[in-house]
Amino acid sequence: MMMSSQSNNVSNVSLNRIEDVVAMFKQLAPKTYDAFRDWVKAAEDSDEVGDLKVGLLLQVVGYTLYSRDYPFHKIVLIYGEGAGGKTTFLYYLASVLGENHVTTVEPGWLG
Repeated sequence: MMMSSQSNNVSNVSLNRIEDVVAMFKQLAPKTYDAFRDWVKAAEDSDEVGDLKVGLLLQVVGYTLYSRDYPFHKIVLIYGEGAGGKTTFLYYLASVLGENHVTTVEPGWLG
C-alpha cells in the first residue's frame, strides 16, 4: 500500500513493513505516538523496546481488519500483571471494530 498526502508532509510512504507504519505514526501524530509508546512500555524498557511493542499492537489491530480470507492462522493472547492497560486496549479495539465484530471466551473454553 502506498500513501501520499501533501497536507501531512507524508509522501510515498511504503506501508509494507511494520517499521514503516510506526514511522508514519511518529510523523503524523508525534505526541499521540509518544503517549501510546509510554503507555505500552514498561518503566525499564528503552524507547526502542517501546517502539517494538507499539509495532506489535499495530499489527494486532491490522490483523483484525482482514476479511474472512486470513493469510495466517494465529491467536493473540494479551497477558500480564494487573493495571497494565490490557483491558483498556481491548475496549479500544472493540470500539473501533464495533461490538458485532468482537467475541470473547472464558479461558476454560480453550481446552
